[in-house]
Amino acid sequence: MSDLAKRGDVLDLDGDARPDMASLTLGSMNFRTQASINAPQTIVGLAEEMTDRGIRPELEIFDSGMAYLAGELLHRRAIEEPLYANVILGGPNTAPATAGALTHLVGALPFGTTWAAGGLGVFQLAMNGLGLLVGGHVRTGLEDNLWMDAQRKNAATNVKLVERVVQLAQIVGRPVSTPSETRARLGLAPMAR
Repeated sequence: MSDLAKRGDVLDLDGDARPDMASLTLGSMNFRTQASINAPQTIVGLAEEMTDRGIRPELEIFDSGMAYLAGELLHRRAIEEPLYANVILGGPNTAPATAGALTHLVGALPFGTTWAAGGLGVFQLAMNGLGLLVGGHVRTGLEDNLWMDAQRKNAATNVKLVERVVQLAQIVGRPVSTPSETRARLGLAPMAR
């Protein structure tokens, strides 16, 4: 089985298991202990399969080249608007978790892309707050961060991480979207009742 077929297998799910969205990391990178390989032909193939099936790609952006590739994929019609991107900062071999890196990456995305800021590990809270302050949205959760504090003494849960983001949003005067509002913004069909 080819890498594309193996990676795209979940795109064939049907019924209640059919995805509305699917992750599409727009490049290869090194994590602390291993590489995440995303060959150009695999990225394009997955993007085209998602588009053909009406599945919205969740563009994962870890560095500049990935942000620029989003524009190339849109130009080639491998992906369609509206675009959604998670800008994830603070990995040891990715863009740093800084205001400059965030604004650079967001500025490199195609115009009109809905984006969310996220940080890996200890950087999650800062990047969530910065994303809210500069008009973006938020990516949070245990996939990127297992702790509520930098000292790693208080274990996180998804509920606690989301509650923290809601508090941040209230502090900076940003309303929290309902699921229906979010689905409309991302061009997803309303949930079946």
